[in-house]
Amino acid sequence: MRAGRLAATLCGAVLFGSVIAPGLAVLAVPPAGDVLLSDVGSGFTVVGEKPGSLDSLTRSFANEHARLDLQGFAITDPPGVRSLFQVFFADNPDFTVSAEPSLELASWFVPTGMTLGDGFASLIFAARDHIFIFTLTTDGASNLDPVSFVLDLAGRQIAAAGGPPAPATVRGSEQTEADKAVVAMLPTDAPAGYGLTTSATVTGIDELRGTTDVQKEVVDFLHQHASSAARIWSDDTGQLRGAVSVTRYPYDIFAAASLNAAAHPKNADVTSTDALRDVPDVVAYTGRGEAADQIGTAFRRGDVSVLVLVSHADGVPAERAAALAADLTRLTASGLPSGGTGAYEFPSARSKLFGLALSAALVTAAAGGSMAIARLRARRVRRGWAGGALPPPVPLDGRVSPGTAISLDHDATRLRHHGAVVTGGQMATVNVCIVALAGDFAWRGAAVAALALVAGLLLTHWWQRRELNLLGATAPPRQFVFPRPAGMLVGLLSLVLLGLGVGFAVKGLRYLVLPPTLAQLKWSDLLGIAPRTVGIVFGIGGFLVAVVGGGLFRIARALSRSGTKRVLAVDHRKAALYLRSFEDDSLPLPTIASARRPLLELFSLRGTDPFEESVAWELNSYGPVVAVGRPGRSLATLGAAREHLSDETWREQVAS
Repeated sequence: MRAGRLAATLCGAVLFGSVIAPGLAVLAVPPAGDVLLSDVGSGFTVVGEKPGSLDSLTRSFANEHARLDLQGFAITDPPGVRSLFQVFFADNPDFTVSAEPSLELASWFVPTGMTLGDGFASLIFAARDHIFIFTLTTDGASNLDPVSFVLDLAGRQIAAAGGPPAPATVRGSEQTEADKAVVAMLPTDAPAGYGLTTSATVTGIDELRGTTDVQKEVVDFLHQHASSAARIWSDDTGQLRGAVSVTRYPYDIFAAASLNAAAHPKNADVTSTDALRDVPDVVAYTGRGEAADQIGTAFRRGDVSVLVLVSHADGVPAERAAALAADLTRLTASGLPSGGTGAYEFPSARSKLFGLALSAALVTAAAGGSMAIARLRARRVRRGWAGGALPPPVPLDGRVSPGTAISLDHDATRLRHHGAVVTGGQMATVNVCIVALAGDFAWRGAAVAALALVAGLLLTHWWQRRELNLLGATAPPRQFVFPRPAGMLVGLLSLVLLGLGVGFAVKGLRYLVLPPTLAQLKWSDLLGIAPRTVGIVFGIGGFLVAVVGGGLFRIARALSRSGTKRVLAVDHRKAALYLRSFEDDSLPLPTIASARRPLLELFSLRGTDPFEESVAWELNSYGPVVAVGRPGRSLATLGAAREHLSDETWREQVAS
């Protein structure tokens, strides 16, 4: 029957639209068989069921004077039922289309020369996530009214399938213009010689498959930023159908990933591309199983991904279908802009927990590497001293100084062993802080990072007092000296730069290793660069910012220190006066693992400390250390508190 053949053609169009738009379903769509009516009443009994591609199903019923065919198709979003419903409005001289006003999306299809309701009714309608075709044919002895009977069944079917279609989404003019630009990339006419007479165009589809391991949020982002369109052709019999789908992604990487997904199909076999050597990196495949009647190709140009698919019935040779697929591929490729053609495979999916563990590993590696470099630099200084005995007391004006030289090697070794403990604690707190900042946890991450920072600072301060007690006298608790405003401001700035720098450096490394996240795509969209480039920029930029923050933190510590008058006014212990040659200020001493190095200098590459700082650290447990400032130098220092004195009076003031 001609009407049955037209229904099969329309059925194939829906199937074909679903095939070319596999999309990334945000929500799972029930297979058509789970919602298709099984009891239609009026004496009908089931006489057959035939499953189709993409979980579609045709269920046939019959009674003494009528036959009823129910066909259902599950539709993902994108493209959604509203977009795919467009394929039924192509011009075709073999039938007319009449909208059914009582339903949201429904149309009657009437073959040319027939009258709707005169022993025949075929209704195509949409539910929330399904499209159905109900076709009823009766003989003259049937007492059924085809139109009212099919319309009643359609209402029952829509209720069983979850209700009517969701309201249409109003898209802005920018997206509409983007759709038009993609539609313009589609071939206007099908290749000649294949008898393809009818066509339809649908927009709003996406091709990046769920097997590419991107996150659901990334899918939503792509749905908002990608523009897609497909054009479908069919011959008069519906035995040969061809289609071209074009998707423009926001970045090349997703078009390349789409090509990689096409190169690893689940229900098809990749075949030779010898006939398409003029199309670079094209992938050709032939379906198997339920998709055995499908032959297709896939390729890309820059950020544009193309999928060509041909479906043929048993009466059409596979060679003819393959030739049509090749001709459609060349025709489409000739109208596309230039660009990259290779495929890209996203790294395998990793859980967020794994991503955080990777962040912690990167932080630990960075801290460990920094300490290793610092230790090597310190060892080089020690080796420069190797073989030299401790110098004897130096005579002063012919007199032997009352002091004696004391080796501190034993104390240094002991402090190094104790320093490993505080280093481990510092690394743990820094890991928590950085992972919280790099894990895209919004304000919760910032709160956890702040708590971890406070915990690390308290641990370091407590361990500093332990180390001072190991060195000598037990120092009384120090009274708090309010830091200088300049030091406070620079310190706050350094904390911000350190946190952002290390956090973004780790985030950048994760962006280079792990599949793209929604946050990465938003940064990419904001900066106008590719997602992988975001990782490079964050990694390098974050490292440079962290280096600047570390340097500023040391400057802030120096600027925060008070001069001799304020120190002596607060600390009433006997002061230690540090007299030295100004040339000794640059004398380096190798550093050790110690709480002397604050938490925020954990990533410092310094292997030495100035001699004065080491002396002041040791003597601070006995009393405040004061010194004369070098003329022309700032008061900022991490050693002794100092005062600048004039050349005329410095001797008297030192003596006093």
